[in-house]
Amino acid sequence: MGYVYLTAWDTRETPMSVVVGGFVSGTVTLSEGPMSHAPAGTSGWEGDGAMRLAEELQAQLQAELDASFTVGFDATLKQYEVSASSAFSLTFTGEAGLALRRALGFSGDLGAADEHVSDVLPYYLIESNLDGWSKVSEPYEPDEDVVQEAVSDGGIPYAVARDTTELWSDWTQPMEPYALTFESAASSSAPWTWHHFFRHVRGTHRFKVYEDLAAGDSLGVYMLRAEGATFSLRTRAPVVADWRDRWDITFLTRFIQAA
Repeated sequence: MGYVYLTAWDTRETPMSVVVGGFVSGTVTLSEGPMSHAPAGTSGWEGDGAMRLAEELQAQLQAELDASFTVGFDATLKQYEVSASSAFSLTFTGEAGLALRRALGFSGDLGAADEHVSDVLPYYLIESNLDGWSKVSEPYEPDEDVVQEAVSDGGIPYAVARDTTELWSDWTQPMEPYALTFESAASSSAPWTWHHFFRHVRGTHRFKVYEDLAAGDSLGVYMLRAEGATFSLRTRAPVVADWRDRWDITFLTRFIQAA
């Protein structure tokens, strides 16, 4: 089992809804705002104030349909479970439906049953191939723009220093499978790839890296720096030049906070 990378998304940019049929019926739409897969019992999504998807969907199902539903996220299996006392169907229509289906980890519409469980990994979550990093730099201060130094005509040095707590952190996630690296090669069981990840988080979203998602054990919260924010030759490279089956993913980040 590898490390789990989680990031938030925003339903103001990506609305999410589902059509429910069966013992009750209606269209359920999630509230607007940042959302995440953060499991219950953890501190949530640091810095973003994100809602937990399982809690938000359960609340909206019960409020909008006036019926009892249970929605849970299994942090060990990385699966969602939506259940009720009687059979119900879930139909994901339009862009908003597709967005919610992907976030919940369902590969299609769901017929009548009293329980529905994810059959693919959800979007906005990646589990790495290995539970380790290479080429790691512990959090460090950047060299640029912290101190400006000059020397007077008389040879006396002086400097102006910026009072900053900014920290950077870099590492490589090694030996990632080709199918998990490239969007064009994505597997049906893990459709959200590193290519998706970089495109989603750059310039906008922080991400959290977990050693053990179920236990809430985290390596910290990070955000990509500008020079490492694109899915480019700099941030992904084959482990061996003439072998494309395994790839190294390089992270150049700002260290936001510890676990």
